[in-house]
Amino acid sequence: MKPTKIRDFVGAIAVVFDFSAATKQEALEKLGTRSSLLIPGLRADEITRGLLDRERLGSTGIGDGKAIPHAKFPDLAHIFLLFARSKEGVPFDAVDHRPVHAFFLLLAPDNSSSDYLKVLARVSRLLKHPGFMEKVLAAEDESQIERLIIQIDESIP
Repeated sequence: MKPTKIRDFVGAIAVVFDFSAATKQEALEKLGTRSSLLIPGLRADEITRGLLDRERLGSTGIGDGKAIPHAKFPDLAHIFLLFARSKEGVPFDAVDHRPVHAFFLLLAPDNSSSDYLKVLARVSRLLKHPGFMEKVLAAEDESQIERLIIQIDESIP
C-alpha cells in the first residue's frame, strides 16, 4: 500500500513567504484573510472565528517555532493547506513559549474526519523532519518553499 502524501489530498499548497504579525490574534486574522482570497464562498471572519474557536481548546503552537492552526467548515468543498513563513517569528502561545516561524494552516470540510486527520499527521511528520526549519527559513521565494514541502513529504515513508 502506497503511503499517504499531502499531495494526495491537496492540489497546490498556498505559500506566504514573508508572514508577520504582532500577536496570535493578528496572525489568525491574517491567515483567515489570506485563505479567504483563495477559497470561494468562505469569508475571512468565518475562518478566523473557526481558528480562534480551535485555539480555545489549546494552542496549536507545537513548539520549536512551529504551529498547525486548523479548523473544519461545513461549506468547504475540499481540504485546503497554506504554509506561512515568518523570519522574525510571531508570539503564538506555543507550548514552549517561543515565537512561531512556520505555520501550516489546515482547513477541511466537516465531513472529512479521516482525511483531515491523515493530513494533520502528515504535516506534523513533515515539520519534525530533520533540517525542515533551516531549509524553509533559508528559502528565497514561495515556489522554493512549495518545492521543499513536496520534496520532503515525498521522502517521508
